[in-house]
Amino acid sequence: MFISHGEKVRKHIRWLLGGILVLLIPGFVMLFTQTSSSDRREEDLPTVRGKPIPAAEYEQARLDVRDLYFISSGRDLPSSPEMQDELKREAVRRLLQLRKARELGIRAPDELFEQWIRNQPVFRNEQGMFDSDRYRRFMILLNNRRISEGRFLELMRDDFMLGQLRDWVAAGAKATPQEVQLHYGPLNEKLTIDLVQFEMADNKDPITVSDADAEAYFNARKETFRKPALVKVRYAFFGIADMKKTAKVPDADVDAYYDEYRGRYPQVVNLTTNITGGATNIVTSINSNALAEVKTEIRDTLASLAARRQAAELAQQLAIKLVPDENAPRPNFTNLATNMNAVVKETDFFSQDDPIPGVSGRTFYETAFWLARRPDPPFSDAIECSDGCYVLEYLDGKPSRIPDFAEVKQEVVDRVKSDRRYDATIQQGRDMLVKLNLLLSGGKTFSNACVELKLKTDTYGPFTAEDREFAAPSAARIQQAALGMPTGVVSEFITTATGGQFFFLRERRPPEPAAFEAERARVTEMVLSRNRRALYESWLESLVREEQVNFGRPAARPVAQPETEEEPTEPQPVPVPLPPTS
Repeated sequence: MFISHGEKVRKHIRWLLGGILVLLIPGFVMLFTQTSSSDRREEDLPTVRGKPIPAAEYEQARLDVRDLYFISSGRDLPSSPEMQDELKREAVRRLLQLRKARELGIRAPDELFEQWIRNQPVFRNEQGMFDSDRYRRFMILLNNRRISEGRFLELMRDDFMLGQLRDWVAAGAKATPQEVQLHYGPLNEKLTIDLVQFEMADNKDPITVSDADAEAYFNARKETFRKPALVKVRYAFFGIADMKKTAKVPDADVDAYYDEYRGRYPQVVNLTTNITGGATNIVTSINSNALAEVKTEIRDTLASLAARRQAAELAQQLAIKLVPDENAPRPNFTNLATNMNAVVKETDFFSQDDPIPGVSGRTFYETAFWLARRPDPPFSDAIECSDGCYVLEYLDGKPSRIPDFAEVKQEVVDRVKSDRRYDATIQQGRDMLVKLNLLLSGGKTFSNACVELKLKTDTYGPFTAEDREFAAPSAARIQQAALGMPTGVVSEFITTATGGQFFFLRERRPPEPAAFEAERARVTEMVLSRNRRALYESWLESLVREEQVNFGRPAARPVAQPETEEEPTEPQPVPVPLPPTS
C-alpha cells in the first residue's frame, strides 16, 4: 500500500511541490515585508547611544511638543517638512531633558505646582489675582482642540520640572562687572548726527507712463491687484456693558472675594515713630475699615465677571437654538436673537481688513469668512470678544478676483509712477553720497560739502542706541548703523519706505557714570539672564552630543506644486501664550 502511494507521489511530485510553494510564498512575503517595514520604522526613529528611542516614548514626546505649540500659539503645528524636522528635534530634546530631570530627582510637588499654575499671568485678572473664570474659559478653548484639563496639567507639570532643571543648570552663570559695563557702554553713548534725507515727495520731476507700459506692468503683477473676497453677515451681540448695569452682586460674594484675596488690599493706614530712651519704635495701626474702602472696587470687579459670564451663556444658548433640524424649517435668526434681548445688526459687504463700526476682535472677521466657505449651516458658534459675545448668520459672499486692466488702469498708472519716482529718488541719494565722499576725501568738511552740493541737513541728538524716544526718520536703522561707527564718518545709504538717507556722526560721548550706576542692577540682571539662557543651551547641546543622539533621516521635501488655495480651518479664539517656566 505504501509503495502504491509512493508511486503516485513520485508521479505527481512536481505538482505537489508547486502547491507547497504556492502555500509558502505568501507567508515569506508577509514575513519579509513586516521585517522590512520594521527596519524602516527603526531607521526613521532617532537613536540615543546607538539604540532607537522606544517608539511609544518618542511618539508621546512628539505629541507633547505639538500640544504645547497649540497651547502657546493657539494654532496647529504647520505640516511643512522643515517644521516636521524641527518637531523631531524638539521632541528628542524634550525627552532627554525630562530624563535628566528625573535622574536628578527633580519633582513637581502638588502644593508648589498648584501655586505656580495660579501665578500664570494668563489666569490673572486686571487686579493681578487668579481668576477661575479665565481658567475655565482657557480650558474650554483647549477642550475644543481635544486637549483635556488633565492633559494640560500633565504638560504643565513637566514644564514646571524643566523650569527647575533650567534653574539648576543656569545657576552657574555669572555677569562680571566688566561684562556689564561692556554691555551698557555702546548702547548708552550719547550720539549727535547730521541727517540728509531724500524723499519721493521732494522729487518733482514729471513722469509719464504709456498705456503699453501700464498694461505690461499689470500683466506681470496681476496678483497684486487682486480684489479681496467679501462677505455679508447678520450678527447678534450680547454686550457686557449693558449686562453689567443690571448685574447684582450680593454682599456675601464681596466678603468672600475679599477674604480670599485679602493680601491684595492695604491693611495699614498709619505709620508713627516713637523715640523712647534713644530707641526708635515704628507703630502701625491696622485699618479696620479696609473692606469698606475697597467694597465698591470689588463689587465692580465681580459685576464685570458676572456680566461676561452671562453674555457668554446667552450667546451659547442662541447658538444652540440655531442648530438646524432637518425635519423643521430654518431657524429665524432675527426673531430668536431679538427674543433674547440681543442687539441684531446687518453688515454691508466687507473684507478681512475693512473695519466694521462697533465690532471688536479679529475672531469676528475670521468666523465670518469661515462661514463663507462652509455656509451650511449658516450660523456660527458663540464668539467671545473683549466687549461681549457675538453669534453670526452668513448672508452672502463675493469671491476674490483679479480685475480687468481697464477697471484698474488708473491705479496701475499711479503705481508705476510711484515705483519710478522711488527708484529715481534712491538713485539720486546714492549719487549724492558718492559725490559727498569725494569732497570729504579732498579735505572739505561735511558742512561745506553739503553746502556745495546743496544738501539740506537736520541735526539730531544727543541720543543713545537704546533711546526709544529718538524721533528721527527710520530711527532704529540709524541707531543700529551708528553702533561702533567712528566719529567724523558718513554712514552707508539707508533706504526707507519713502526714499533714503545717510548721516554724518558728528559726536560720540561716553555715558555718565551716575547714569550707569543707576542702571547697574537692571543691566546686570539682563546680562545674567542672557548668560543663563546661553549656558543652558550650551549644556543641552553638550547633553545631545554626550548621548550620541542621531535625529534620523530628514523629512522628504515634496516636489514643488502649483499654488492652490488653502482649505480654511475653523476659527478658534487664540489662547494666550503661557510664559516660560522659571
